[in-house]
Amino acid sequence: MAKLTMKKIELAAPLTDSKKIIELLQRRGVVELCSNNDEELERTSVTAVTGEFEKFRSNAVQALEVLELYAPEKQGIAEMLGGRTEVEKHAFGREAMQLEKIMNTAGEINRCSRIIAESQAEAAQLDVTCDTLKPWQSLDVPMNFHGTSATRAFIGTFPLQLTAEEIEEMLPKGCAVEIVSASKEQTNVFILCAKEAASEAEDVLRKNAFVTVTGADGKTPAETIRECMEKREELYKKAAAAEETIVSLAESRKELRFAVDYLTMRKDKYEALNSLGFTGSTFILTGYIPEKYTEPLKKEIESKYTAVINFTDPGEDEDVPVLLENSRFSAPVEGITKMYAMPSKGDVDPTPVMSFFYYLLFGMMLSDAGYGLV
Repeated sequence: MAKLTMKKIELAAPLTDSKKIIELLQRRGVVELCSNNDEELERTSVTAVTGEFEKFRSNAVQALEVLELYAPEKQGIAEMLGGRTEVEKHAFGREAMQLEKIMNTAGEINRCSRIIAESQAEAAQLDVTCDTLKPWQSLDVPMNFHGTSATRAFIGTFPLQLTAEEIEEMLPKGCAVEIVSASKEQTNVFILCAKEAASEAEDVLRKNAFVTVTGADGKTPAETIRECMEKREELYKKAAAAEETIVSLAESRKELRFAVDYLTMRKDKYEALNSLGFTGSTFILTGYIPEKYTEPLKKEIESKYTAVINFTDPGEDEDVPVLLENSRFSAPVEGITKMYAMPSKGDVDPTPVMSFFYYLLFGMMLSDAGYGLV
């Protein structure tokens, strides 16, 4: 049979051994835990703990994404197809002891990434400011200049192309006009009027769709543009320094990957505690296990811990997980079966039949492609 026969496992052990037994089951990877619904048993909430693990894990994942962006890893075909690297138990423990250092590295990488993003955003805003002020670059007074004790200044834009003479003709006497810049779409002007003519001039300007432009820094446009350019250069240097720091930390990629896996395991371990039932001094675990692994697992647990383990046949109404086991010929095609839908406990595994036709049709396609190339 391509589907393994499943058994229901019920395990009771001292509360002090709960985490160790859960770790053992996770390392073996042959038991799928299910929630214990016995109302007489107590439950434990691990939401806060799993939330912390998820936060640290997310930081490590984000750091790896940043490294991939600024210091992509060069891999050969062998490394790409090599899969995950196995870690010896003593090496695993040694790496786990360095978790705080690894997370500090992840924090530094993410901090530098934020610096780059913030610098780029601020530089983009400065570019917008410079582009806005470029038409006014030749203006030798601040944009918020309103005149002197005897004059009134108007700085703004007409929505069409005009000459200084045309503007002076529409204004009352006592007004001087300077064209700062002009295009087919608009004319940017500086107008200086005597105080007594200011009110009449303002009415004329309003009727001709004049739009006042103001500023708040008390500097000329040229000065503001120069300061923006200098600040933008500083931001680029700051971002470049942050990027160099990220590249220098690329050697921590392996440790960050370990941290992601380790924190995922820790999170899964504590989430598994949610499915356990507790009494004052014991815990009770229920789940499903392939029949072929029952005796080896029972012997291993009973040899290390004080525990009572019972295996039974699942009930007809239970949602039993399905585990496939096929020959070397059909096993590579199991992934395709899983992509569509796993067979339920009452269905037949289609993998052996599908694998034959998959190889046959795929071979025909390859031979046809080869014939076409020739």
